[in-house]
Amino acid sequence: MKRNCRGMFLAAAVLALEGCAMTVGLKVQRLPAMNAAGIKRIAVMPFETNDNSRLQRETARFITVAAASRILEAGYFTLVDPAEVERLRKNGENLENYVDALLTGQVITLNTKDRDRREKRAGYKTGEEYYVTYYDREAELVFSYSFKRARDGTLVGAVTKGGVNKDSNENRNNLRSKSDLLQVIVIRELRELAHDAAPYTVKETRTLLPEKSKDRVLQAQMKEAYKTVKNGSYRTALKAHL
Repeated sequence: MKRNCRGMFLAAAVLALEGCAMTVGLKVQRLPAMNAAGIKRIAVMPFETNDNSRLQRETARFITVAAASRILEAGYFTLVDPAEVERLRKNGENLENYVDALLTGQVITLNTKDRDRREKRAGYKTGEEYYVTYYDREAELVFSYSFKRARDGTLVGAVTKGGVNKDSNENRNNLRSKSDLLQVIVIRELRELAHDAAPYTVKETRTLLPEKSKDRVLQAQMKEAYKTVKNGSYRTALKAHL
């Protein structure tokens, strides 16, 4: 009997017919990318810069806030105030009693550039050529972050993220700001941050393949399994199918 069902099945939600094959929508639990066992309390420390420019400081602050937001949205961790961590450090207290891991990071590369270019156009009716000036703005950002256990400083995992964002306009004043372009990169690159350290659930569609053998008993069992799916008894059908 053929099968294509793997993973941990938490719930079934969708039923559909695709030709002769029946599909079931499932929620599948995935393990985090890092071995973050025992980590529940996380302090997101202020991200550092590699220079003291205003744009880097501003971007580092935005990454810090965005990272904390992503951690909180996971619904798995408790956020610890980074100011409290600094206070504990100054007092020589044991961090392990208050926090399990620290998320630290740094802006590695931040570049922005503006340029203008001319494009040749031809009039719709006259065909007469003319030029249009466009203004381009580009922002490049690379940053890294890591999880470290509070009890001994061991590295749980390190990640480097980065990307480029661009904008173009015929009016220089209508270009998106450099900060806006950089923030879009941050939001995009941190979208899966919580998956690095916390288990998560994804929706997948699995197909119950039809039984093609000549075994009449097996064919009858598969028909019964299909009936249970139609009745909404997904777990029973899955057990029979497997």
